[in-house]
Amino acid sequence: MSYIRVILVLLCCLLYQAVMASHIAGGEIYYRFLNTANGVSTYQVTLRLFRECTSNGPQLNGEVVNLGIYDNATSQLVRSVNLPLAGAVRTIQLNASRIPCISGDTLVCYQVAEFVNTIVVDNNTAGYTLAWGRCCRVDRLGNLEQGSGVGAMYTTQLPGSALVNDRWNTSPEFNVRDTSLVCAGKSFSLDFGATDADGDSLSYAFTDAYNGGSQSPNGPPPATFTTTPLMYAAGYSGVLPLGPLVVINQVTGVISGFAPGNIGRYVVNVTVTEWRNGVAINRHRKDFVLKVGDCSFIEAVLSPKINCNNLTVNFENESTSSTIQSYRWDFGVPNSQADTSTQPTPTFTYADTGTYNVTLRVAGADGCSATTNTTVRVYPGFNPGFAFNTLCYRNPIQFTDTSNARYGTITARLWNFGDLSTLADTSNLANPTYTYNSIGSRTVVLQVVSSKGCFGTVTKTLNLEDAPFIGLSPDTLMCRLDSLQLAPTLLGANYTVQWQPAQFITNPTSIRPIVFPPADIRYTVQVTEGACIGQASILVRVINNVTLTVNRDTSICSTDSITLFAAGNATSYRWEPANAFSNATVATPKVAPSAPNNTYTVTAAVGRCIATAQMQVTTHPYPLANAGKDSFICSGTSMRLIGAVQANNFTWLPAVGLSNTNSLSPLVAPINSTQYILSAIGNQGCPKTVFDTVTIQVIPPVSAFAGNDTAIVEGQPLQLFATGGETYLWSPATWLNNAAISNPVLRIPVGFDSVRLRVQVSQANGCFASDDIKVVVFNTAPDIFIPTGFTPNADGRNDVLKAIPVGIQQFTVFSVFNRYGQVVFTTQDASKGWDGNFNGAAQPSGTYVFMAQGVDFIGRLIQKKGTVVLIR
Repeated sequence: MSYIRVILVLLCCLLYQAVMASHIAGGEIYYRFLNTANGVSTYQVTLRLFRECTSNGPQLNGEVVNLGIYDNATSQLVRSVNLPLAGAVRTIQLNASRIPCISGDTLVCYQVAEFVNTIVVDNNTAGYTLAWGRCCRVDRLGNLEQGSGVGAMYTTQLPGSALVNDRWNTSPEFNVRDTSLVCAGKSFSLDFGATDADGDSLSYAFTDAYNGGSQSPNGPPPATFTTTPLMYAAGYSGVLPLGPLVVINQVTGVISGFAPGNIGRYVVNVTVTEWRNGVAINRHRKDFVLKVGDCSFIEAVLSPKINCNNLTVNFENESTSSTIQSYRWDFGVPNSQADTSTQPTPTFTYADTGTYNVTLRVAGADGCSATTNTTVRVYPGFNPGFAFNTLCYRNPIQFTDTSNARYGTITARLWNFGDLSTLADTSNLANPTYTYNSIGSRTVVLQVVSSKGCFGTVTKTLNLEDAPFIGLSPDTLMCRLDSLQLAPTLLGANYTVQWQPAQFITNPTSIRPIVFPPADIRYTVQVTEGACIGQASILVRVINNVTLTVNRDTSICSTDSITLFAAGNATSYRWEPANAFSNATVATPKVAPSAPNNTYTVTAAVGRCIATAQMQVTTHPYPLANAGKDSFICSGTSMRLIGAVQANNFTWLPAVGLSNTNSLSPLVAPINSTQYILSAIGNQGCPKTVFDTVTIQVIPPVSAFAGNDTAIVEGQPLQLFATGGETYLWSPATWLNNAAISNPVLRIPVGFDSVRLRVQVSQANGCFASDDIKVVVFNTAPDIFIPTGFTPNADGRNDVLKAIPVGIQQFTVFSVFNRYGQVVFTTQDASKGWDGNFNGAAQPSGTYVFMAQGVDFIGRLIQKKGTVVLIR
């Protein structure tokens, strides 16, 4: 047990130490040169350390800073110097009240402490690195893989004599302007600039922040200086610590852009390079944990726009502020009141080209607003493009910039010839030449800029060969009566041409000669372009006449279409009448004839050699089928279908419920509503099948109900209540006041012990059904009869105890009590009775008390009390 307690205590201590160590929010080491003498130099060194005001970690006034001084030539520790706290810890905090319309988390507060001491180092050539490491940074760092328990290392450099000669250096010092409000997903600007007492030039860049240090507050520096960059989360890096939408100005050090969309803390490290006489003498660093808060404010953000395609421009506020309630756009057209909009994302079409100053004003609640301007340039008609004169790699290729701008001129261009074997494959000339060293595919890119600011890129793929490009048509056919011009496609203009054989040709050195051979012949052209020589050939087949065959005469159904076929050696076709075809100049046109008899003529030609042919297309009408009108039948009855066809054959489907599927008037007796399909098949001229459908709806059975069998006393009138239909007819009609209503009154004369009546219940659609009711007549006064005993043993006989009211018009209650006076059954419905159970349990045999009550047909109260025996 004591061993477990020790383990728990150690774990708690480690956890407490890790939590309490998480406190550092940023830091910077900077120094000031004091003097040099006798080969040594003296500097005042300061570590400026930041801590979040709300941190639960150690206080800055308890920090122990042991600075490590390392020789740059060996990276070995020269000495360790303690930097004591100088002065009191101060607090810097954003005054959010000065920011109008801000809402959400606006707390930006840091404690700042300076730890200062003087160091003395030997003058050397390589210089020194000053470093201090400590764990841990604040927790929940949003741009790191490990969000908690991450250390920090702060460094700067003392340049040696190899860089500064006899003019010693004071480092830059970053400005303390770290209380800028940064809201998630919003634009921001944060001044991370520095000042340099020596007047050296400064340049700024995002770089990796370093991990380092231990949780020990006064640990010694390591013997060897090394750096370990932090491990950044996906989408972030040392050069993109806040994502791709945030940049740093290399000249001013101002960080700006759109903050990450997720609230949290982000490690940002800025390295300022100190330049003297064009030489980098020091790389000075500030490492800071930036808070991105859950806040919002009214904001209008617009970027400059240029449209070189048309006069229409789409606008959108680039801010993601959720508190904006209204927009007011002015699209900058001079002397116009119609160039405004109140839409969040308007589209505006300018009447003319030009440069316009667009203004956006957004407003929120309580009068909060923001305004911004941007420049929009509209200069359509900008068309980048280029051409080239050859695809033969052996010759220099002449590229020509064919770009044009309707407004302004092309002022700059950059060619990239896609030669991966060299970096010297670019040019900014208008019409450069370039020579490749091999065949293959090359991607050439031209980027052009106009004087109006239009920018465009055009890309083409060149498939280089070792011979000139020759585009020659496929083998062809000609009539012996004709001549034919050969017309190859060539690139460029510096080439010579030679055709072989030089027979039956007007000029064998012409690019486009005319040939007139008497028989089949193959002509070969040789093209010489500088060092490139290529050949291509074409077979010219010569015919004396045209061969032509067409479809046989045929027949189709009226309104159908048919594809006609012409075959042969022709090179062109013409069908007549032309207006009957979708395309009358192809060999296989489609036609939809409308007349009963149709004649089509086709003319096939090869030049002046022609042939004609005809074919007949006869149309026949489609068969007709009429299954009759939709109808209905009563359940359990039948009806006759009445169909009609104009066809050779017909049949009905489905066969279920049909007396004869091959009769036009079969009897049907479906059980359920059914669709019957009459199909008709046409004759040989149009052997198509057509269909028609008739729906026979089966009306569900009529639910005729005359009422439950009942009992009355002599002289008691009985009102009947039939249901289930719209009309009623009772029989026998004797003793009924009206036999044609649902609720007649029955008066049975004295001397009858029972009567059975039947009612026929009909619906509006003609369907009907019947039901009977038996009325038993008791020769007694009105009463409620209760059996003296019952046997609930589930044998189907005398299992339920029921009250039997006679002459009772209103039955009010029937209750059964056990010997303790407990109600074991009660009902107001005379059709219900006691089954001998109470609360799910069978009651024992014995005597039980009952009470029944009702009002007779003349309004008298009838009460019955007594006992009944339950026998099991």
